[in-house]
Amino acid sequence: MNPFRGHFVKKKLSIAYCRKVLERSGKENLTDEQVERIRDALYVIADVQINHSKSKNGFE
Repeated sequence: MNPFRGHFVKKKLSIAYCRKVLERSGKENLTDEQVERIRDALYVIADVQINHSKSKNGFE
């Protein structure tokens, strides 16, 4: 089970799009599950960064 699945994003980038981006960066031969885990982890990192920036700037 993926702990990031459905965390906060209602619509995510497709696995196919993420795979293309990863392949352009030299990350080839990844399974769909690996691509999904990478994508979901990046969404969590982005959420943490956004919330940190909001609290640092007094928006929360």
